[in-house]
Amino acid sequence: MSDFKIDFCGVGAAKAGTTWVYRLLSEHPQTCLGKRKELNYFLRKHPLEDFVVRTGSHLDSENYVQGPQWYEEQFSHRQPDQLKGELSPAYLGDPISPKLLHEHNPDMRIIINIRNPVDALYSLYFQIYEMHTINESFEEILERTTFGQSYYKYPVAIKRYLDVFPEEQILFIYLDDVKDDAKGVYSRLCKHLKIDEIELESLTKKANPSKMVRSRRIRNALLQIYILFDKNETMRGIRNWMRKKKLTRYAMKIRKWNSVKAKYPPMMPETRAKLIEFYRDDIIELGKIHNRDLSHWLEMPEPRRVKAT
Repeated sequence: MSDFKIDFCGVGAAKAGTTWVYRLLSEHPQTCLGKRKELNYFLRKHPLEDFVVRTGSHLDSENYVQGPQWYEEQFSHRQPDQLKGELSPAYLGDPISPKLLHEHNPDMRIIINIRNPVDALYSLYFQIYEMHTINESFEEILERTTFGQSYYKYPVAIKRYLDVFPEEQILFIYLDDVKDDAKGVYSRLCKHLKIDEIELESLTKKANPSKMVRSRRIRNALLQIYILFDKNETMRGIRNWMRKKKLTRYAMKIRKWNSVKAKYPPMMPETRAKLIEFYRDDIIELGKIHNRDLSHWLEMPEPRRVKAT
């Protein structure tokens, strides 16, 4: 039986700088990441499963049924001296994930990214909108469902990890700090993983910029194709064969073309006010946990001035 174990894991939060960390560690010669981001192996229920259609994408949570051999194969490109790890933001929202990660390797190093929950939730909405047939506005979907609101209740998630991992094995990365001092955060990351602090191109590049959909029709058509190839075992087998042959890259190219870099429209003030109240106690508690002033997360932004004509 194989004794394969990963050495570190980024567990989220989504839209809080995990792609930035992923690119750094993908480029670093002393670390080896899985063949794709979000392997979701140590996951039993994706926190967004109730809000989006299952498509065989990174939003799924059934990779654990593939077994340990499948998981080890995701790192088949590793070099002997490299640290092995992955980043799956869904792990922050699944109550079972911390226990599964600890059972896999109790000495594992954990990375937790944190961002203002109001801004993170808004950004998450647009990411899901880009990939799935959500046609409702942010306000409409919050009115109808709880969307991903509980996912960003950081104190609950942090406690789950501190219950099984020693505090010194967990690194917290605030997106605010990445924006203010990316090099300093990178230095802390290297110390946490005990790797050399070498110059990387990804350090100065913005990761995962905001995007908007060009055409909802193209987005919906691609989603229907994804659903078709996840219909049954036969279709999933064909999908996996296509992935191995790299035929799915054409669908990825279309999806990439259908997304254009653009700033999100500003959140409606009344919506932001409601979300600030929803997260108020969590933000205050998080500030106490890390002895950090997060009062600016509780402030409403200044209204935009209209230029005189």
